[in-house]
Amino acid sequence: MTIENLLFIYDSDLKKRNWSDWVISHIMFSPPVHRYSGRAKILSDQFIFKGYDKQKNKNVEIILYRHLITQLYLGYDKTYSHFQVLFNSGL
Repeated sequence: MTIENLLFIYDSDLKKRNWSDWVISHIMFSPPVHRYSGRAKILSDQFIFKGYDKQKNKNVEIILYRHLITQLYLGYDKTYSHFQVLFNSGL
């Protein structure tokens, strides 16, 4: 399975955000806060991300092996509510 237009950020990067980052990420039509953008392939034994790291200004490939993944979460949290995600995605 391939996921297109994937945005993600590590929790350690979220902790480094400042006040202006928070404001920009919560303005209408701005994308959710992220460090990486690209596409991912989910295989039976690994998660392969290929895309762009905007902090380092370069293309990256990140491979996560299944046996190293301890938790996967899909949903809404305190950073982005359901309303913000729907509104920013244009749905």
